[in-house]
Amino acid sequence: MEQSGKVLADIPDTWRAYPNTEKGKMDIIVMEYNELRNAMTDEEKMHELVHVASACLNLWRCLNAKHSAS
Repeated sequence: MEQSGKVLADIPDTWRAYPNTEKGKMDIIVMEYNELRNAMTDEEKMHELVHVASACLNLWRCLNAKHSAS
C-alpha cells in the first residue's frame, strides 16, 4: 500500500493521457493489466502489480467520493 501511495502521489506519465473520469480510470486499469501480462521478469511483474493495484485504488477513490457525496 505504501508503494501505491507513492504512485498515486505522483501518477505515471502514461496515466495523464486518460481523462479524469470513471471510464478513464477503468481504462488505466486495463492498460496496466496489459503491461502486467507482457512483463517478463519478476521485477517487471512486481512493478506492474503495484501499478495495477494503484490503478484499482485510483478508481475506488473516485467511486467512493461519488458515493460519499450522496
